[in-house]
Amino acid sequence: MLFGAFNFVWHESALRTEQRVKAADAADDYAASADKKIRDRCLSLKAEAQLVCVTEAVKSSRESQREEYDLVAQQQAARWTMIAGGAASIGLIVSLIGIVLVWTTFRETRRSTNAAVRSYDAFVKFESPMIDIDFSEYSVLYHNGRPMVLAYLVVRNIGRSPAIIIDVCVQGDESRTYSRIIASGEKLPLKDPFQFYIPESGAVYGYIEFLTAVSPGKKRIFVMGFEKMEPGWRASIHPNDILDHDDPSYDRPLEDIDRR
Repeated sequence: MLFGAFNFVWHESALRTEQRVKAADAADDYAASADKKIRDRCLSLKAEAQLVCVTEAVKSSRESQREEYDLVAQQQAARWTMIAGGAASIGLIVSLIGIVLVWTTFRETRRSTNAAVRSYDAFVKFESPMIDIDFSEYSVLYHNGRPMVLAYLVVRNIGRSPAIIIDVCVQGDESRTYSRIIASGEKLPLKDPFQFYIPESGAVYGYIEFLTAVSPGKKRIFVMGFEKMEPGWRASIHPNDILDHDDPSYDRPLEDIDRR
């Protein structure tokens, strides 16, 4: 690029010198033509007419010389105007290319960042604990003519990293606080039974609040289903949604749960 710029400057300088030399040669030709005209036409005239003839010849020669130099100046000005326009166009193109390169770099950086975020999220999801719950045992009694459950639950970590079980809550009973670490693949039997009445719908909701290495809090919603059979009751328990700590329903996970 530096060599190209040097070659361009040298070429333009040589061209300008050539144009000036041509203009000087043309001016010399006009001067020689004026001298010849003076010798051939003016010297043979009388003094007064001779003065007028010489004056006109010199004036014509100078006007021709001035026109020649003006033409050279105009040609050089036009060429430099063209060069300046070309340089401006090149600068505009280079600027556009720079903008495109910056935008491309930004786009690729954003793609890389998004890919890294997705990879991290996938890694966290893959390595996170997964809390499950089941019955250890249960029994259905009748109190004031209503069916009431006495249920022992067991919490399991079926994920790949440890979790801290904070508390467990079931509709119709008080929550139980534990603050116990449960490793991957480990079971945590809950020693205190839960007591609650079976509603007409047969569905009783609850949640398990736990911590992970990358989350300040999660709640695993679960639902217990009870069906009257002969001669007793059949129960099942099903894990449901997981609420993150920033979920709007996190502080009231069992309110309006049927509409979520």
